[in-house]
Amino acid sequence: MNDNPKNSGQSAARAAGPTWLQVIALLLVFGAIVFAVARQMYIGDAQTVSAAGRGTAAPPAMPQRDKLEINTALMESLLSFDSKKKDPATMSLLANKYFANKQYVEAADLYGQLSAIDPGNVDIQNNLGLTLHYINKSEEALAVLMKGSALDPNNQRIWLTLGYVNKELGNLAEAKLSLETAERIDAASDVGRSASKMLSEL
Repeated sequence: MNDNPKNSGQSAARAAGPTWLQVIALLLVFGAIVFAVARQMYIGDAQTVSAAGRGTAAPPAMPQRDKLEINTALMESLLSFDSKKKDPATMSLLANKYFANKQYVEAADLYGQLSAIDPGNVDIQNNLGLTLHYINKSEEALAVLMKGSALDPNNQRIWLTLGYVNKELGNLAEAKLSLETAERIDAASDVGRSASKMLSEL
């Protein structure tokens, strides 16, 4: 048995946790992931599939799932790196990845946690509402989206999503009102043009 205090101290240090080099490496990887995902989120509109199984263009709320190239296992390991303090930025990245992979149950769970952390964040309410719709919790989705639109009546995207969900559910009067609101906020924007297109389909 080795009773060398120096060796024992080194063993204890190794067992205590990751070294500063490992932490720096992890932060560099995380930074690259943030950059990649943020870049993809602004490339264009996502295409998704409705809960009813019909192919349709969803509101431009998420990264394009065919261009998002992030390893889910790596994201999950980052999220669990400090189990006592979940990082909202990492949770958001992982939630977006789940959505892109059509893992809507997992995405909805993380968006729900993010909503509890930051209940005033309308973008989170938008993403949560859309994801709930895709797991057949459309009434709950409408409640979340209505809450989000009340938090910020000038948020164009959440009005578009609210109109989209109502349209899919056959609530055409409500869909028309929401889409007209989105269009009125800025008809020339991508979101405004999407609203105009949906209105033409009612």
